[in-house]
Amino acid sequence: MSKPVSNPPVPNRTLVRASWRPRSRGTAIVSILAVVTAFGFSGCAVENNGGPRLLGRGERGISVGDWDDIDNAVSVASAKSEMAIVSMAERGGHERVYELLSITEDFGRVTVRRVSVRGTEIRQAESTMVLAAGDGIEVEAQVGRFGNADRERRLIADIQARINDLAGVDFAPVR
Repeated sequence: MSKPVSNPPVPNRTLVRASWRPRSRGTAIVSILAVVTAFGFSGCAVENNGGPRLLGRGERGISVGDWDDIDNAVSVASAKSEMAIVSMAERGGHERVYELLSITEDFGRVTVRRVSVRGTEIRQAESTMVLAAGDGIEVEAQVGRFGNADRERRLIADIQARINDLAGVDFAPVR
């Protein structure tokens, strides 16, 4: 018996298949991105200010210090928490909002406000202090899309510690 003779492959001839298949990986990626963009599924939802939407309730703390030291305090505290400041916006002369990004790509937001304090007692991690009437600094932190209370408390404590270190002096070592 003789073997059936097969035709040799013809160059530049492609087989037509029943299923659709892109010509290259790049074409597939571009097609998927076009469909995703067309339907508006672009990843993170954003608020009106253009920052990420953080749904956690956040943590708050109050301390007393110099308003001029806020940038330094947030910078040092964010570095200790392995986060970087992405942007800072000042709202009036009494509020600053810092957008943060962690090394694990978690978004964070620190809002610092000038507040009026009326002789209230504040309990911090290591001690209790009584604030005299006057101006205080309220720090609010939100970390992660749904909140992370431990990281938020640690970030606030580091900011408060740095504000306390810099209160009434021009400079202080980072501890």
